[in-house]
Amino acid sequence: MARKKKVPEPIVAPLDELHYFVTPIYITKQPQFLETVKAIAADSIKKVHGKAKPNKIHPILMSGNMLEDERITPFAEFIGQTAWNILSSQGYAMDQFSTVFTELWCQEHYQTSSMDYHAHPGGNFLVGFYFLDTPEGCPPAVVHDPRPSRMMLSLPEANPSQATLASTMINFTPEPGMIMFAPAWLAHSFGRNPSKAPFRFVHFNLSVQPSAPAACPMPEAEII
Repeated sequence: MARKKKVPEPIVAPLDELHYFVTPIYITKQPQFLETVKAIAADSIKKVHGKAKPNKIHPILMSGNMLEDERITPFAEFIGQTAWNILSSQGYAMDQFSTVFTELWCQEHYQTSSMDYHAHPGGNFLVGFYFLDTPEGCPPAVVHDPRPSRMMLSLPEANPSQATLASTMINFTPEPGMIMFAPAWLAHSFGRNPSKAPFRFVHFNLSVQPSAPAACPMPEAEII
């Protein structure tokens, strides 16, 4: 009579799980800027395009540089200071630098319009979005795994609807007044807008520059 082999119990060793080289995403809701930023965006788009409508192949309208409008100052100051705080919290010696905008403009995506996968090199350190109008069913903001070697060796996900260490992209649902910050090297995209109503948001990029040195006090003149 053959004996049945006893299946050994799995050995579970205690593991310290450590995460380094992470990709931070920052989100805050600041609806107090909506009314002013919407007005500036509308004026800037009208200045660039007049009464022209988006074409059927690329149904999108973009504003000019919204920083040219002095009404944007409170919003721009909030973004710039928050960006400085983010970089400082990440461990950078920001006492030596100030944040500066390289771009700040509005994108108005009509039905079927989308934003392709891309990043923002060229001296930028942070990118972000301020969502203005998010019609029902508007596309999510998508950030993509920035590690190409990991993408080549990835396995199928057990549940793609869950955000796990196996995820290759993460979706965020836009809301009016929501601001997102991310590293400029992080690729992002939007799917096609299925709504007949336009999907609008402000996109911005930030770099840094050396802070101006503090003025040295002039020595008092010696009286002889």
